[in-house]
Amino acid sequence: MDPKLVEMHRKLFSNKLQKRLILDEREGVVFNPGIYRSEDGKYYLYARTSTHHVNYTSWIRLYESEDGINFRKTKEFFLYPPYTIEEYIYGFEDDRCSKINEWWVHTHSTLLANDTESPSRKNYSDYIGVSLGKKADEAYFVGIVDISDDKNSALVGDKPWLIHRPVTWSKPPCIWYGDFGEGFKQAQALYPKAKENKLPYERLVRITPPKNNRILLAPLDEWEVYKIGLGAQPIYIGNSRYLFTVHVRSIPYQYWVTVGILKVKDEPKIEKLLPIPLCIPDTPWEIIGDVPKVCFICGVTLADGKVEGWYGAADTRIMKFEIDLDYILSVIEEYGITEEKINENIEKYVKENRDKLINNELIDQEWLHTILQ
Repeated sequence: MDPKLVEMHRKLFSNKLQKRLILDEREGVVFNPGIYRSEDGKYYLYARTSTHHVNYTSWIRLYESEDGINFRKTKEFFLYPPYTIEEYIYGFEDDRCSKINEWWVHTHSTLLANDTESPSRKNYSDYIGVSLGKKADEAYFVGIVDISDDKNSALVGDKPWLIHRPVTWSKPPCIWYGDFGEGFKQAQALYPKAKENKLPYERLVRITPPKNNRILLAPLDEWEVYKIGLGAQPIYIGNSRYLFTVHVRSIPYQYWVTVGILKVKDEPKIEKLLPIPLCIPDTPWEIIGDVPKVCFICGVTLADGKVEGWYGAADTRIMKFEIDLDYILSVIEEYGITEEKINENIEKYVKENRDKLINNELIDQEWLHTILQ
């Protein structure tokens, strides 16, 4: 990452961004939390949990809080890998919770071993798992979206759209979106069976993948990235606009967070993006841990005019940052790059990845060929 970006981060946010350690279980690790804040101000935190980082299996715990500071564990196994005969499941990770009409929708990474006879944490594929509930403290796993090596996902809009990060479609991996209307209907139809524990147990149900996928955001050259992905679930701020976060895995190794404005009308479009880091790993909790130098955001809430970002610190603990919404919107307005610049960057990226994209049936081919003409 360009040192000038760090300088600008410090100039803009060193006195504005307040960080706080929220959870440190000391036995095992909790990190990368999804979050939901109810209308009465209660917080539901869906934390990725595991015992260690060697051949481990992750699951998702539920914590609850009345004030967003003091949390109590209410469900040890809120979401966890189901029993199957044919597959070896390493775990559920990195939950995002979206409220779509009457549904609480959890999309989370689901890890399947590529070799079920001799499984290894070094040889697996990520799939997007989908779990549904009718209330904030309920979720039933229904299946996985049928795209291998895909993660960092959330639903947004009425269609709804699935925002996701396919690892192998293009290099470096970037953020895509697609029409998930058919897949979401399928997931809703599976919910009663999941609740009654009547889903097949031979292997996980495969859910129809999103259609007509397009790139939402490609990495900027100055970020010097290994990959980018969706941060938290987009959070609504009015007038068809959402606060949109991105995690960036840069070179040399570190994970940091930036932010932008997503507009969702006919389809999702990033209206403006801050090219400067909002949150970087600079406290002891973010620098020291099982995986050092990591701020990995999976949840955002709004409370009393403040943006609350919930994230994993060094893959070991949970932290949150707070910043005034009006201030972050003013920074995006002044320093953000526009939709036109974002689209120019996407076109450049598509042309660089032409050979990998041209035969992918899940990509919107009309959109793709328009760029490649």
